[in-house]
Amino acid sequence: MSFFSSPSYALFGAFFPAWMLYAFIALVVTVMVRALFIRVGIDDVLPLRLVTYTALAFAFASALALIAGS
Repeated sequence: MSFFSSPSYALFGAFFPAWMLYAFIALVVTVMVRALFIRVGIDDVLPLRLVTYTALAFAFASALALIAGS
């Protein structure tokens, strides 16, 4: 791997950037958290749902990138 190349993973015979994988996983986790929030009743009292769930997805993706070390 070159010094200037971005980290990537081989999936199904093609190379995907690591951030795309992290974003997909974060999106799935955020949807699961939203389902939990709806079940508990937190979703009804959120004033800015779009901002909240976007921030959660970004936080999950950032945490995945830090944990993976890329």
